Amino acid sequence: NLTKKMVWRNLNNPKVYHHTEFYQLPTTMGRLSFQRLASQFAHEGKYQKAKDTLDYCKRIMPDHSIPYDHVSAGFVSLYLTIGDHASAMEIANTMMNRNNQLLDFYGKNRSASNEQDIQIALFQMQIIVESLKNAKAPEAEKYERMFQQQLQKLSS
Repeated sequence: NLTKKMVWRNLNNPKVYHHTEFYQLPTTMGRLSFQRLASQFAHEGKYQKAKDTLDYCKRIMPDHSIPYDHVSAGFVSLYLTIGDHASAMEIANTMMNRNNQLLDFYGKNRSASNEQDIQIALFQMQIIVESLKNAKAPEAEKYERMFQQQLQKLSS
């Protein structure tokens, strides 16, 4: 139903403006539905179906028009589980670097600080780091350092 009957219009079109209040709930719930379906496929050993489901979600709600969120961070673990290291790292690199830049900005501009944005960025980074560590991915150490550095900066 998610891929055959549901219609996902213009979420992949970067020319269409999607106000955060509009897209936040529907896209989060949509991505969560795809994550649950892919997770079930992976649990059943249907790795290709899991990959197709995650790829479809990335195609209809790509980062360039609907930025990755905390649900997307969970895609990293699923992609690693099904053996698609490249897709896992594409999401991990994008999210870790974006959140690192955001936290650097807030660290330098305390007056512009938004506590909610900071907490969300840290939460997303933690999900990704734990996924990489659990999968024993070689990039885990690099991103663990990045995450710990941000924690240290914020606590000082």
